[in-house]
Amino acid sequence: MLNAQQTGTLFNHFNNQNGLIMNNVEYIHIDMDGFVWLGTYAGLQRFDGYEFKTYTYDPANPASISDNFISTIFEDDSSNLWIGTSANGLNVFNKELESFQNFRHDPGNQNSLASNSIPRASKVITQDTDGYVWVNTMDGLNRVDLKDFGFESYHGDFSGQLVFDKSESALWIAGDQLKRFDLKSSKLSYYESGPVNCIILDSEKNIWLGTSSGALIYNKHLNKMIPLLEYLVQEGFTGRINDLPYDDPFRNFYEDYQGNIWFSVRDRLVNLDRKQRQVNILAHEPDNENSPTGSSISGIYGNKSGVIWISYLNQGVSKVNINLKKFNVYRKVPGDPSSLSGNTIRSVYVDHNRHLWIGTYDHGLNRINLQTNETRHYRHNSQDPNSIVSDYITAIHVDRTERLWIGSFNTGICYSDDIYDRGQLRFTRFDLLPDLEIHEFTEDPAGRIWISTQYGFFIYDGDAFSQYGGLENQLPEVRKLNIQSVVFVPPNLFWLATWNSGVCKLTVNADPKLASEPGKDVLEIYDRLQDQSSTRIDNKFITIHQDDRGTIWLGSFLDGLIRVSETHGGLEFIKYDKSAGAPDNSVYGLTSDRQGNIWFSTNNGLGRFDPGTEQFRNYYMSDGLQSNSFMWDASFRHSDGQLFFGGVNGLNAFFPEDIIDNRDLPKVFISKLIINNQDVQIGDEFHGKVMLEKGISYTDEITLSHRDPIFSLEFTAMDNVNPLEVQYQYKLEGFDADWIQISAEERSVRYTNLNAGSYVFHVKASNSDGVWNEEPATLGIIILPPWWKTWWAIIMYVGIFALLLIAFRKFILVRAQLIHEAKMEHLEREKTEEMYQMKLRFFTNISHEFRTPLTLVLGPLQKIINDLKNDQRFAKQISTIRRNSDRLFRLIDQVIEFRRIEANKVRLNAARGEIVRFIGELVDSFQEIACQRSIILDYHSDFDACELWFDENKLDKIIYNLLSNAFKFTPDKGKISVSLSMSSLPESPQAFIEISIEDNGIGISEQDQEHIFDRYFRVDHPDSFVQTGSG
Repeated sequence: MLNAQQTGTLFNHFNNQNGLIMNNVEYIHIDMDGFVWLGTYAGLQRFDGYEFKTYTYDPANPASISDNFISTIFEDDSSNLWIGTSANGLNVFNKELESFQNFRHDPGNQNSLASNSIPRASKVITQDTDGYVWVNTMDGLNRVDLKDFGFESYHGDFSGQLVFDKSESALWIAGDQLKRFDLKSSKLSYYESGPVNCIILDSEKNIWLGTSSGALIYNKHLNKMIPLLEYLVQEGFTGRINDLPYDDPFRNFYEDYQGNIWFSVRDRLVNLDRKQRQVNILAHEPDNENSPTGSSISGIYGNKSGVIWISYLNQGVSKVNINLKKFNVYRKVPGDPSSLSGNTIRSVYVDHNRHLWIGTYDHGLNRINLQTNETRHYRHNSQDPNSIVSDYITAIHVDRTERLWIGSFNTGICYSDDIYDRGQLRFTRFDLLPDLEIHEFTEDPAGRIWISTQYGFFIYDGDAFSQYGGLENQLPEVRKLNIQSVVFVPPNLFWLATWNSGVCKLTVNADPKLASEPGKDVLEIYDRLQDQSSTRIDNKFITIHQDDRGTIWLGSFLDGLIRVSETHGGLEFIKYDKSAGAPDNSVYGLTSDRQGNIWFSTNNGLGRFDPGTEQFRNYYMSDGLQSNSFMWDASFRHSDGQLFFGGVNGLNAFFPEDIIDNRDLPKVFISKLIINNQDVQIGDEFHGKVMLEKGISYTDEITLSHRDPIFSLEFTAMDNVNPLEVQYQYKLEGFDADWIQISAEERSVRYTNLNAGSYVFHVKASNSDGVWNEEPATLGIIILPPWWKTWWAIIMYVGIFALLLIAFRKFILVRAQLIHEAKMEHLEREKTEEMYQMKLRFFTNISHEFRTPLTLVLGPLQKIINDLKNDQRFAKQISTIRRNSDRLFRLIDQVIEFRRIEANKVRLNAARGEIVRFIGELVDSFQEIACQRSIILDYHSDFDACELWFDENKLDKIIYNLLSNAFKFTPDKGKISVSLSMSSLPESPQAFIEISIEDNGIGISEQDQEHIFDRYFRVDHPDSFVQTGSG
């Protein structure tokens, strides 16, 4: 049997459950930017590697696509997409504006499209070297001038699919037979082929034709049609050349970026590897998602990215990555006896004769001759004691005598001689202990086999088995070690990776075959491990390895990859876990390559670690691994440098130097703008302004209002190989200080409440191998401030502030002036007050001086009055003298009283008196002056007498001053009236005497009346009749 080593392909399936609008896809095209366009009869879809966007007919939008039934898709040199429909003509899609220009047949215009019906699922649009686009319809061939989109029709026998031949400037037409249309001479030539379903022109200038009864290759140089089988034999193809149904219908051909030919027969995908001259068939495997779906394949499409797309009849599409790393995969293929017996690989070994031995989890042992690819399976047979001991193979080793040792999980061990026999091997079984787990075989320099188990070592010396720890100078405590993996360092040191006691060093001194000076064995146990940061390391280890430099490496069950360094004080452990870049923290398999890199398998991919740079490069199923999950201690390095790692879905074999990173750089697009949780489409208005005039991917700058505080940007990198492994870095210039890295699952950023200003958003991406495209996609972002933060508002604020400063300055100056004036006024007032007090003291003193002689005058004057009271000649004059003397005495008292008022020493001295007479006497004292000036002085009282309490002295001064003012401001021949009346207030029942003095003088205006009690206030009136005087 020949082993079926699978070619490097990876399938991802899409249907209406994960993005497709429907499961029947008519046509697929991958454009220049890497976007995948899918035509269905329910609309057009675009796939960016993560999401699908759908375009459908909208009767209210003249720029929408003309029909939902898409028959074909083509892209011209200007990146315009040409979309044919089954009944509504042709559409040209402008990517920048995301709008469709429709072209239909016009019966009245011979320069219009020849027919509205474009053939389904056919390559009927192409472009020549002169830039003309050729479109084949159901009723004629059209040539389109892209300068004015003018159509020129060619009617005749032109129906069929189109391929432009640049070398001949001709169109090859695949219809009822193969035809050639010379564009220069317009000559149509015919070639006998029969009806053709599909056509391609390959890089070797051969034309591949699919017919209803097989495939033909037209060799233009020989002018010969060659059947497919004949072609394969002539070209020396091997592999599954005899497994093809050559007479079945062939409906699709595709040439990939490496020149390999792909086609389908029924539900199988066929690859003709031209470099290896190998025929590979990929068929549906029920338990393997990494295979075709099993439905009839309707189309194969692709571009130069190393990805092809397959459409199925009513089963969606598959994306097939054919550009995987060179991780060869050995696995079980149902129905293929040359494949492995099972997919879960538990152990692997390559002997010196280049035979690959593969132990499975439950399907026995496989042997593959790496030189001939011959495969043999060995299964346990409970009825045959010479069959292999178990189907669960945990350990394999071929010793120096070419004896094959097999260890099982819990049913013991066996060995076989004559292992290169082409027939079934005969095994000899040994059951050393019940349920004994065999983990590993180690051969020492003496040829003895050390068997690692959960109970320490068992040793086979060529004659018998013994358990270590039972002889003199051996250590019984070794039997307590659950030894998972061993590294032997000559002459006598065993490094042990254990499940229950960390890492151990067993130095065998008791064995004279290993030690030159026999002695007691030494066991060093390191089960309390700490890393370089003093963090505890779990003491459960799965595997151990020594690299070419002699460094010991451990695979931890919980703490990743561990490097062991020997120091004078013991061992130092350096941990490299997931936080340091490892794919996972559980390390299952471990080995190294010739360049010194450490390779290790985990439950989440395969890791490569460079000890010099301490950098990781991780690989996953999307890179070509059998899966992301690997099995315990299933790793091996062959002497030729090839590495092997077993997993849950097969065995990976590869040469590390062949694992080369993809250097193609992905193009990055900003794919979506979201404002306030609303997806922004072309033409959408925000606050009365259109936000996007064209697609966000083609927009250089956007302007946002302060009323749009939240916006998001989504982006995509066109890495069609493994888009989920793409990494992104973004930075908003003017806001972010550094680049921020995110994964493909995120690929969006959200900003809130940015300050007004100008920003530039940058985003760049790596490809799936971590190679960065340093040319980012950019978008200018202007955030407008609110009106109160605009430049003109700021200018206004500055102006207002300047005015306020000026006003404040003026206020300060005025205030200083006022303070100065107030100080001066205060000084002046103090001065005036001082002068006033001096005057007051002067008048008070002089008043006292006047009062004494006046008192002396009044005494004799009263005697004279008494003596002459009967002498009528002097009675009147003497009476006048008396009144004025009394008046002068009162004036002196008033000056003295004023001094008391200033000193707040005035008291009211009320006494009971008759007020009518009292007021009358005061009025009579002014009768003489009234006569002199012919003033009528009238006194009237509503009652004859009235006794009440009042201060005669105070009332005398008040009435006298009022009458004096009345005489001062009353002109000669005027009138002054004094009256007494009884009155009361509405709110009080108590009555009071009202004294009224009226004159017909100049009076006091209303605005001056509020000042009548101000000291020394006088009304300036040009017509006043003020008399001169001293007071």
